[in-house]
Amino acid sequence: MGIEVDRIVNSNESSTDLTTCLICHDILWKPVTCEICENSFCNGCITLWLEKHPDNCPNNCDYKQRQRLPLLLVQLLSKLQVICKNHHTGCKDILSYESLEQHEHQCDFHMEQCTGCSKAMLKKERNIHEKSCDRIELQCHVCQVKYRRITGHNEVECLQNCLVQQQIKTQSIEENDRKQKIRLEELEMKLTTLENLNNRRIIQFDDLIPNEEQKQNGCINYNYANLNWVNFNYLHISYAVRQDQHTLNANTLRRDGCLQINAFTHGQQYVASCNLGPQVFSTISSSNGTFNIHSFYTNTMNPLSQIIIKGLKDNNELYTKTVFLTNNLTKIILEWLNIDQIQFHPGQYQGYCN
Repeated sequence: MGIEVDRIVNSNESSTDLTTCLICHDILWKPVTCEICENSFCNGCITLWLEKHPDNCPNNCDYKQRQRLPLLLVQLLSKLQVICKNHHTGCKDILSYESLEQHEHQCDFHMEQCTGCSKAMLKKERNIHEKSCDRIELQCHVCQVKYRRITGHNEVECLQNCLVQQQIKTQSIEENDRKQKIRLEELEMKLTTLENLNNRRIIQFDDLIPNEEQKQNGCINYNYANLNWVNFNYLHISYAVRQDQHTLNANTLRRDGCLQINAFTHGQQYVASCNLGPQVFSTISSSNGTFNIHSFYTNTMNPLSQIIIKGLKDNNELYTKTVFLTNNLTKIILEWLNIDQIQFHPGQYQGYCN
């Protein structure tokens, strides 16, 4: 990776020995020096050596690179006069060691390939050749399309390319607009949900019985809370607890497949109850528009059972949720918007647990 010795025009034996790489045995190129043994190597040569022999110097010592080259080596190299490596192709320049790299990078006699046809030629010839080479790739400054000189590029093609590019841009803009619209709808829906949550009403059934001393049970009025209730009863909390305890203390398993649900909430006197069977389900609906439902509390007297909840609008099912019920009070979060009916169906009955 060094400079061939025969390219030095003013060499002598003593200076050549001091400026020779111990690895490639050519004149040092971009040298580095081992701090331990003071021997110098081409930077490229020692890099390859250390990849195979980490931390080991070619002179059998531990390799540690010296920060600065020996002054004598710098002086010897600066006095060298070097023939350009392109002398075989016609360059007759003789350069100093310091100017060699820049010259060879710019030398007109350096062999290069045409970027179009890949033909090898002198650098000074390539610049002229590529101005007329049919295989050179050009780029239209209007439509930005690349083409080879041999194929040409006329005005019709250019306009067609511009049209296609404009169509692609338009499609991209429309797609971005569509995504933005979807995002906006999602944000509006979230905002509506938050507003509905802030304005939501909690139904606790405590106003069903005017006289609180009469702890009664019965059917929920058809239009209670401006909603239509089908197959729903109201129970006083004390009765519901006794009914639940009675079921828990039963010695036999229920075999009729029915599912009884009581929605207990905190601190209220009355709860809603519905009896669900294989052909029986309960509904809450609106006769004058739609409503939203956020959540409700529920539990069951028959643990490990399911209930299927459906949200409908105009008899079209918009939402569905299957819930596993237990004896413990559970909050079921729905966050269903713009429905006119909610249905409670019995799911798979799993039996009774003590």
